Amino acid sequence: MPVEDANKEVFDLSLESLKEIDGRGDSEKILMIFKIKMLSLSGFKPHFDSCVSCGNKILGQSKFSVIIGGLLCPMCYNKDVKSRQIFRGTVATILHIEKNEFRDNLSLGMNPLIKKELDFVLNSFLNFHLGKGLSPKL
Repeated sequence: MPVEDANKEVFDLSLESLKEIDGRGDSEKILMIFKIKMLSLSGFKPHFDSCVSCGNKILGQSKFSVIIGGLLCPMCYNKDVKSRQIFRGTVATILHIEKNEFRDNLSLGMNPLIKKELDFVLNSFLNFHLGKGLSPKL
């Protein structure tokens, strides 16, 4: 966010996240929710609604492209040879978090494989677009 611009939504998200962590909440889950919400608020969120290349709705398997910034359908896999398969559950989790309030997402159950993939996808995306690594965990 630009330093001189006030952003109430970002401030509220940050404050709510810190309060939840302080309240002994699941810090890993809180951090994932925070990252997804922050990407949405900042306008840098990856494209998960359809294929980022052709715009077609993705009904089955897809790959995630860090470089292009979203999902690729099977017809567009060749657009980024470094793209990687992504679980449909991971995509559904991200879309759910984007569409629901922060507090409502705290009760969201997460399969350990999806949690691991979410962590990888979010950190890879942020590291690529920020040009530097983030701290691994709280």
